[in-house]
Amino acid sequence: KVSASDIERHTYCPLSWALARDGKNGRGEAISAGREKHAEIHQKVSGFKQKQNELKRALVIWSWWFAIIIIFISDAIIFMTISNTRAPEDVARYLTILAIVWLFLGLIAVYLPWRKWLDTPIQRSNEFDELNFDNLNVEDLDNKVKEGDNIDQIKEILSHINNEFNTSEIGISEKISQIIKSLSKVANTSSRLNDLTQNLSLVNENLNQIVNDSESILEDISNSNENIDNLRDTLDKIYSLQNKHKVDSIDKLLKLKQDLANKISSHDNLDLEIEQLEVKVKLLNTDLLLMANKIHDKRKSIIPEFEILMNKNLSELGMEKSNIKIDLSKSDTIQKNGVSEGKFLFRSVKGNHYNELKEIASGGEISRVMLSIKSILSNFTKLSSIIFDEIDTGISGSVSSKVAELMKYMSDKMQVIVITHTPQVASKGDFHFKVYKREENNKVITDVKLLSDKERVNEIAEMLSGDKSNKSANELANELLN
Repeated sequence: KVSASDIERHTYCPLSWALARDGKNGRGEAISAGREKHAEIHQKVSGFKQKQNELKRALVIWSWWFAIIIIFISDAIIFMTISNTRAPEDVARYLTILAIVWLFLGLIAVYLPWRKWLDTPIQRSNEFDELNFDNLNVEDLDNKVKEGDNIDQIKEILSHINNEFNTSEIGISEKISQIIKSLSKVANTSSRLNDLTQNLSLVNENLNQIVNDSESILEDISNSNENIDNLRDTLDKIYSLQNKHKVDSIDKLLKLKQDLANKISSHDNLDLEIEQLEVKVKLLNTDLLLMANKIHDKRKSIIPEFEILMNKNLSELGMEKSNIKIDLSKSDTIQKNGVSEGKFLFRSVKGNHYNELKEIASGGEISRVMLSIKSILSNFTKLSSIIFDEIDTGISGSVSSKVAELMKYMSDKMQVIVITHTPQVASKGDFHFKVYKREENNKVITDVKLLSDKERVNEIAEMLSGDKSNKSANELANELLN
């Protein structure tokens, strides 16, 4: 009896098919090379099938886009051909025909097996549902199929074994029993005869067990109601799945099946998960809005005190006629800084209107405003150090001295590091570091040096006049330092 699967296997490799039906396992260099060639061919075929599936998916996707483009073009052509002279009945007729066409195309799209072409997780899961993996043993299935392929020959051989051992005449078992009985009479005469008798008894027991097993197998095969074609079909499906998904065991197939089931389950529960996440987002937004409103109210409450401190500092920094005002409003949505939207409003002369600081303030004014803000913040935040990088840009003279005094005041509470080109500011520091450039081995190197008291006088004098040997500049530098 030859099945469709046998024909397919014979077409693929007649030698492998013949050996499998005879229950033989071939060995040798040629067969090993054949197996390697089979594996190579299988890999190429698997790669081809994968590329084929990718091509099908691409064709479906591009077909969808092409259909959408055709729809828009068709609609445009139809409506361009409809003029004011057309009767309403004609327009209605065009639209009805168009609706019927799209409905027909939609039905075709529904019934086309595009899901199979796309190889979706649901399609891949269905192929697993065709097999019952409970207590599935590939080796057992393979043995049963091979037995089924050779059932007539197996029955004949097993029947012959049983007849030889259990014939109505004197069979093999009966002859061995008679020999053992005869030997038993003289077994006690020597140890050699006794050992021979015992070994022959063991052989007889093993032969009897073989006969019993042979009878059991013959009875099992004769009374089996399993359909070999069904078993072969199941085995083919298993091998096909293993080849398709590139696994080599039932356990790995089961794991793959579970992974696909989890993916499908996650798709099925997607709406529920989205709904749960939306509820969480609403709760978080509610809590966030509550916190943002508290922060906004706190900000608003300290604005009057902040404005007083700011204007006081600006007055001390030579901006007596200037004023700062904070415009704090609440936004409709939560931003990265909460619901507060703030603006620094500034006027340089009393009586003028307030405008945004960034639009009307000069560079020197912005520098002093920034210094004032940082000096206020330093009173309320525990900072170990703060760095001012040329914050005195755009100011000079007496204003520079006031700026220096303010930074000196801040240094009582924290480490203040100032990068400056202004001598009045540099003279207020406890330590003076000079940053300079030097040339070494045709390379320009930036270096830093801590100045001594004498070097410091020379450096500040040079900052004042450009010449450290200038006597007046040196006297003024000493005065600034003292």
